[in-house]
Amino acid sequence: LETTHARHPDNPSVAWALGQAYAQQGTPEQALTTLDKALTHSPDDGALLCAKGSALTQAGRLDDAEQHYESTLARHPQLAAAHYNLALLYQRRGKTPEAIVSFERYLSLNPDDQGAAHQFAALLNQTPERAPASYVREVFDHYARNFDAHLVNKLEYRTPELLLKLLEPLLPGRPLRVLDL
Repeated sequence: LETTHARHPDNPSVAWALGQAYAQQGTPEQALTTLDKALTHSPDDGALLCAKGSALTQAGRLDDAEQHYESTLARHPQLAAAHYNLALLYQRRGKTPEAIVSFERYLSLNPDDQGAAHQFAALLNQTPERAPASYVREVFDHYARNFDAHLVNKLEYRTPELLLKLLEPLLPGRPLRVLDL
């Protein structure tokens, strides 16, 4: 992507994809640099604007992210993804009344989004007995992309390594491999 972006620095789709890749690699500051450059060429590109807000959030710059989404929505009130992201940001920051308004605006633009409707109901303490299948699938699909890194880096999962260390003295001179399913 970096090579493609170097060849096509004015292409907002390439910049968006590169920014997303940086964000997924856990380097939101690189994502911001890329997205800011792209926004100088395409200041009204909705995908770029939302990606920048997400990168600001990921970087822990929550005040900046909130301000960015609010100014984006002042210029582009129909940008549904920005309403959704801002609702989640408000919720994260404990700004429940603001989160409610943002969820309502998002759902008025995307009334069929069962996942967002479920999150909104949860915010209002009105969750049904069971989450919609589409919401569960979306949560797990999103988490699956980062599962291994989260498991090893954040949760410090080391079972295969520990098993290998326990077994090596018991089976000297034998090559061992541990598979964790």
